[in-house]
Amino acid sequence: ALGSLRVRVHLTPAERETSLLAAAGSSNRDIAAELSLSVRTVESYLSKAYEKLGISRRTQLAAALDTADTQSMTSGDIVEGLSSPETARRHG
Repeated sequence: ALGSLRVRVHLTPAERETSLLAAAGSSNRDIAAELSLSVRTVESYLSKAYEKLGISRRTQLAAALDTADTQSMTSGDIVEGLSSPETARRHG
């Protein structure tokens, strides 16, 4: 079934670091200050990470990162489920 099909995607180091801080409870402003970034850059990194991880809320980050880490230990990659036949064709 297509719902069980997986494709490898990678969080960039910046997306991962930003996501880990957000999952730990840091605000975007706090993350920006800690990493010497603008708040807008933090928002961009988180938005890209949410899309790659297949989530839509900050509260889902910790679980998504835990799942990605578990899968990464066995495959060396962060993966997400595919949601449509069109997406499956693009990612082959």
